[in-house]
Amino acid sequence: MGQLIIIVFIMILGVSVQAQEELMSYEVALERIEEARVTGATELDLTGLELKDLPIELWQLVNLRILSLSDNNIDHLSGDIRNLINLEELYLSANNLMSIPSDIGQLSKLET
Repeated sequence: MGQLIIIVFIMILGVSVQAQEELMSYEVALERIEEARVTGATELDLTGLELKDLPIELWQLVNLRILSLSDNNIDHLSGDIRNLINLEELYLSANNLMSIPSDIGQLSKLET
């Protein structure tokens, strides 16, 4: 019985650590997005943050020309990607995407 309690505790602790890491990664992404917003940046690198979801604030960065989202755990992109009207380069490798929203077709400057 004591071993079962220890195993359950370790599993809960592991989930808690993972949740904290995800939250920290999300916070890093938010900080980078805010910096890009304030400075009017044309490039944003969110590579390798292990993000599952993208902050909605990302879709407000209309000056972006280059966006790197590679090496995360993203499984979907919001249709709001259409707001990034100046986007020329989009990097999505090493994610869990099953499909790309049709709204991406509205990004006329996006290179193929």
